Order: sequence, then C-alpha cells, then structure tokens
Amino acid sequence: MRLIISIIMLATCFTYSYAQINSIAQPLQYPAGVVSNTQPYIIWCDIYNTSNKPFVVMVTITNSQGQSNEYTLYPEIIDGIYCIVQLPIALTPDSYTYTVKLLHNNKPETKRYYHHKTYPVEGTFIVDTILQNPVDSLDKTNIIYYLSQSRQNKLHNGYNALFFSSSGTISLGTGVAVYYLTHFGIVTTIISAVAITSGVIGITAGVYYCIKYYTLKSEINSTIHRNDKITP
Repeated sequence: MRLIISIIMLATCFTYSYAQINSIAQPLQYPAGVVSNTQPYIIWCDIYNTSNKPFVVMVTITNSQGQSNEYTLYPEIIDGIYCIVQLPIALTPDSYTYTVKLLHNNKPETKRYYHHKTYPVEGTFIVDTILQNPVDSLDKTNIIYYLSQSRQNKLHNGYNALFFSSSGTISLGTGVAVYYLTHFGIVTTIISAVAITSGVIGITAGVYYCIKYYTLKSEINSTIHRNDKITP
C-alpha cells in the first residue's frame, strides 16, 4: 500500500512540475497581473525580429469599459530578442487588455511568429497604484534583466530543486518501506538499497539547486535595491 501511495505521489509531483515548467517556459511578456506603474512598459520576446526593419507596432489598450486607444510605436530591441515600448500616456487605476500588432506596409501581420506564437501579442493587467511593486519602477534595461533572469532562475534552479527534492524524498521513503515491510531476501534488500541511494542522491541534488536558486535570486533582487538607492 505504501508503495502504491509513493507511486501516486511521484506521479503527482511529475504532473505539477510539468505544469509549472510549461507555464514558465512561455514567452516573456509584461505587464501581467497587477502593476503599480501608471505608464508601464510593454515587453515581449520576439526571436525573429532581425528580419523586419524598421520594426513598427500598433499597440491597442482597452479598459474595463471597452474604451480603446491605439498608438503606433517603434520598439527598442534589448539583448537581441526583447522588444520594449512604453505607453505615451498615463493610465488610471483599472483593468486593461492590450494587443501588440506587428505592422508591415502599414498592415498588421497575422502569420508572423514572434516565438512559438504568432502576432498579435495579447495580454491583460491591472493598474493599482496602492499596491506598490518595486519591479515596476525599474528602467527598461533592468526590468528586462530582472524579468528574464528571474524566469530562468526559477526554471533551471527552482523547479530542479523542487523536482529532485520531491522525487528523492519519495524514493528514499519507498526504499525504507520496501526494506522494513517486505521479506523476500536479497531481492528486496537490493531494491531498497538502490531506492535509498537514489533518494539520497536526489535530495542532495535538490539541496544543491536550492542553494543555487536562492543565491542567484539574491543577485537578481540586488537590481531592485540598487534602483531604490538611485530613486529619490
């Protein structure tokens, strides 16, 4: 019974990890969720932008009442793939949707890929000036650094720490359960030894990735601290 429970827990762990990795592996896009900046940057990842010059987009912002404004903007490309524009006007606290259309000969492109998705880029966000987020006050270079590095750190170190720690714990528990609850001689002894060894290795790897995750997270967060010192 414990072995079955362990298998179910392991399957659950795999499913959760896959869902989280799939979410974080989506193209970088900002804003999303709640932002405190009334004039936020709009950022997206276009890995094919080099073939399209000049790079012109039409950004449509729509509030919760359905009122829309359109702006023709020229994105700046940072680090070769990150496209960034800033809204020319300040927004009032509200919920918004935005659409970024790539223009070619003054017409929107509908088949052009910017990642594994095609234009237009679409997103939603909420402006709340009461809930201050220091990330929203970063300049364009630092906000891209913060967002991209945070995603990479979570994907490569955070989820590895979660996966190896969880699978290692389950493997260790399975090995101990097999050793104490079954009595089939040398066969179960070998199985339990392999499972326990695998569990110890997994937990060790989890600790290693956990240390890397928090070390790099501290370095990334230093961007915010430096910005706080500069901003009066």
